[in-house]
Amino acid sequence: MKKAHKRLLKLLAALLSIGAGATIFFSIFKDAMVFYYTPKDYQHRPIEKNKTIRIGGIVQQNSHVLYPKGGGRFIVQEGNDTILVEYSCSLPTLFKEETMVVAQGTFNDEGQFSATEVLAKHDENYAPLPKNCLEEQVNQW
Repeated sequence: MKKAHKRLLKLLAALLSIGAGATIFFSIFKDAMVFYYTPKDYQHRPIEKNKTIRIGGIVQQNSHVLYPKGGGRFIVQEGNDTILVEYSCSLPTLFKEETMVVAQGTFNDEGQFSATEVLAKHDENYAPLPKNCLEEQVNQW
């Protein structure tokens, strides 16, 4: 066999090995690579009950209700699809209606999401504080 044929066979064997490894890797970690599910994903794809996952979407306007003994609930939406989220954890300071949130928790048998952690997404627009505002903050410290 010529040297060129041996190199070609080695190259094909290496490519097949890499392809097989990538296929195995992605099939094993398929569900773990999803950062969060959206309400649309939940409506169109079955998600196991009592499995810890993350859901994300926009907090629906006028949906946030605080419970007197702590915790509360809000609705996460994407288009026309929604998920009711109940939480007993503290909310981040950036949490407000009509903003993006990601909640970690589990679905119960009734299809409600019980959050153990809520993360609020900030916008990507950073702007410096006005000079007088910065001076006021320094003076407060």
